[in-house]
Amino acid sequence: MDIVVNLNGGRDLLKMNNAGAGDGSPLRVERDLTIQAGDGDDEISLNMVAVIDDLFTDLGSGHDQFKLQSSSVGDLLDVRGGAGKDRVEVASSSLLRALFDLGADPDEIRLSEVTAASDVEIQTAGGRDQVTVVFNGFEKKLSIDTGADADEVALAVVVADSLSDQLGDGDGDYLYLMRTEAREAVLDGGAGSGDVLDLAPYFSLHHNFGTVSIAGFEIET
Repeated sequence: MDIVVNLNGGRDLLKMNNAGAGDGSPLRVERDLTIQAGDGDDEISLNMVAVIDDLFTDLGSGHDQFKLQSSSVGDLLDVRGGAGKDRVEVASSSLLRALFDLGADPDEIRLSEVTAASDVEIQTAGGRDQVTVVFNGFEKKLSIDTGADADEVALAVVVADSLSDQLGDGDGDYLYLMRTEAREAVLDGGAGSGDVLDLAPYFSLHHNFGTVSIAGFEIET
């Protein structure tokens, strides 16, 4: 059975977890889980939850927080942000595929100890955004597009079949890579000036790319 949660307007807190069960088993959602946060500053936390099909979350407008921890999603994880400063965190979780579309305004997203069997796409649009991806394995493509304004992207100990980092328009974008592996990689600082590519600090020792295309960076360290 599908589950739909509508928080409507206002400042809301939603927590779903099975941590107190004591047997280590997750809280199972047998089909889709849809969360509509509505307007207002909302906080959504899912811990030890197994969604068998899709997990869709619309954070709406406001300064919102979404956290998925020690969980799994059987098909699509889809997280949408609206106007406002949003923070999204996925940790110690297993995914099939994922789309994060955080919209305008400065947003922050962090993926740590995440595995994905198919494509993962991160879009942050306008605003000074921060994207952090650490200790992750992606069997197919990891795509990051930070859109306009000065953004910061950090990847550390990441393995993917294909990697695309598009930092878009804006001056002073910053891309940091440490121990990153991919069969093919595209690293593009986009339009603007003063964009920095930090390879931390020795490209040949810390990265393993089959093919790599680098463009749009005025400063490489």
